[in-house]
Amino acid sequence: MDVPHLGAKQLLIALEPASLELSLRAAESIEEDRRRAEDHHRQTLERATYKADVARRRLAAVEPENRLVAAELEREWEAALQCQRQTKEELDRFQLTRPTRLTREQRERIVALSHDLPALWHAEGTSGVDRQIILRAIVDRIVVEVLAETDRVSVTIHWNGGFESRHQFRRAVRSFAQLEAALDITNRLAQLRAKRFSCTAIAAQLNQEGYRSTTGRAFTSASVWQLRRVLRRQGRIPNVEPLANDCWRQNALAARLGLKASTLNTWRRRGWVQAEPAGSRWVYWANAEDLARLDELVAHARKKLTITPDRLTTPRFKIPRN
Repeated sequence: MDVPHLGAKQLLIALEPASLELSLRAAESIEEDRRRAEDHHRQTLERATYKADVARRRLAAVEPENRLVAAELEREWEAALQCQRQTKEELDRFQLTRPTRLTREQRERIVALSHDLPALWHAEGTSGVDRQIILRAIVDRIVVEVLAETDRVSVTIHWNGGFESRHQFRRAVRSFAQLEAALDITNRLAQLRAKRFSCTAIAAQLNQEGYRSTTGRAFTSASVWQLRRVLRRQGRIPNVEPLANDCWRQNALAARLGLKASTLNTWRRRGWVQAEPAGSRWVYWANAEDLARLDELVAHARKKLTITPDRLTTPRFKIPRN
């Protein structure tokens, strides 16, 4: 996922019918809060007006010859008038910032359109400019931050209205070392190989545990094989993974049986000996009883022009699975 796709996805989520209904209800709640705040401003203005009127009447009632009292009452009146003006200005500013209130018809139309928006957004006739206009009408800005040059990207969407939503996704990187989970993936890969997991099984397990490759996508058998090759070359995982009991590498088993490696490989293709792929190589499986059968098969194969019995060419046990 990239930033444009993330923005479009979050936009469509925000414009889903259920989300819009919640937003409309939130708008109603905000409108109710604003109404209460406006009532408070009006009451404050009424009190200030009343105090100014009282101060004016007290000044008018004082005797002209009582200059000291008149001067004090005049100062009180001027202070009351100034308080009244300030309160009136605060009410005016508050009313100027009031958002437009939707009518019932507008609300119903918005909800109805939300059912068709995903189809309209992805329609061939919807241009990139159209999508940008819609996005800019709802989103104020998008802030993207790459965390410590890793594959992890933090995205903060600032929506018009003040709400912020935070998201993260994985980006493609050039090298395995840039992956934030590089060490964890290395250790996990070594553990799974020690348990004789194939590249396909390792890829499935890494994907299930939430790890991603350098492309930002899921691991595949090929990407696991390539990663193992690189890590072995760097000495970060053993060049040769330890084998479980009763497992053999081709050259080792051929030497044990006194065969050429090519002959053992032919027996594998015929199904006379059990093996499973391990990257570009094969791992053979033979316990003590199967080794005895193979020894008999080797001795019999050296007898020319004799029919090989099925009991010598049929493995006696299945490869154990984890």
